[in-house]
Amino acid sequence: MKRLVATLETIGFRSIKARTPTMVMNLNDETEVTLYPGVQRRAGSILIDPVIVLYNTKLNARLLRSCWKDSPRVCHFYLSMMCSWNRLYVNDEAELDRAVHLVAGSVAEVGLPIMREYDSFDKVRKLFEDDIAHKKRVPVAVLFAKEKLERMREH
Repeated sequence: MKRLVATLETIGFRSIKARTPTMVMNLNDETEVTLYPGVQRRAGSILIDPVIVLYNTKLNARLLRSCWKDSPRVCHFYLSMMCSWNRLYVNDEAELDRAVHLVAGSVAEVGLPIMREYDSFDKVRKLFEDDIAHKKRVPVAVLFAKEKLERMREH
């Protein structure tokens, strides 16, 4: 885990204190990408299955004002599914080196470019509209698009 965190820090993430290991990067003043490395022990191996999540500060503020109780995230996806490498099971140092390189490279080359497509309030609105109309270009998971879009329009 330490090696993965150190490598992700070199591309701009910072580790924050949370219940689960969490890395954060600000793309701009209103957009934050959170990476949950998804590292855990499973059947004698170490499993790595990262999730990337996008937050928008303007959306978060509007949701808070409206007493929103569900997740404020804009969208998320499992990096392994987006990059077609599935979950990584690590059993030795060589596998760990390959896994760290694969995760960091996938974050930089796939994860961050996808999240940059939604790095403004207007782009988030368009994502929600496209999700509702089943016209998303990128298969990111969006939770409560209709409800969030209504709150975006209310304020």
